[in-house]
Amino acid sequence: RTLLTAGDDGAIFLMSVSGLAPSVGSGEETLTTTLGSTAGAATAAATDMAMAASAAEAVLVLRSLVRKRSEQSKKLRAENHALKNSLDNERQRLEAECQAKVQEARQKDQAEIQELSRRRDVITKAMQRKASESEQIMRSMVSSHTQAAEQLGSLYEKKVSFEEERYGDLLAEQSRLEDQIKQAQDQLARQLK
Repeated sequence: RTLLTAGDDGAIFLMSVSGLAPSVGSGEETLTTTLGSTAGAATAAATDMAMAASAAEAVLVLRSLVRKRSEQSKKLRAENHALKNSLDNERQRLEAECQAKVQEARQKDQAEIQELSRRRDVITKAMQRKASESEQIMRSMVSSHTQAAEQLGSLYEKKVSFEEERYGDLLAEQSRLEDQIKQAQDQLARQLK
């Protein structure tokens, strides 16, 4: 059997088909051909075939095998595309989950910060109120102590003044009694003379 083919550059190949040979390890059938001659010279001599066989070999593949390989290639490309889409979807899902968790953590942190700020404000206001109350109590105590001291001072001054008047009265009474005693002594002395 002979196979004739031409290339784009104008070269014509005449090949002699030597038979069917199984492909090694695959179990698929291929046609092995041996290059017979080039540039239109076609001879069927055994010497030319031996020379052409040593020059080059060509392998022809069955159309069903090419179709099968093409379908497998399409399936693998589709599977590859599906896996890429799946990976992309998984990446997007994981990124979305990560963003959601980050957002949730931020909201939780913000809520905690707000709660701590609220507590700090409450404690600060309570401290200010207690400080104000303490200051007011201190002012009240100082005022009451000052009033008590003033009252005690006034009472002491009144008592001192009263005692001074009484002392003055007692001195006057003493002087009067001394005068009476002197007069009585003088009278008694006159009566005794």
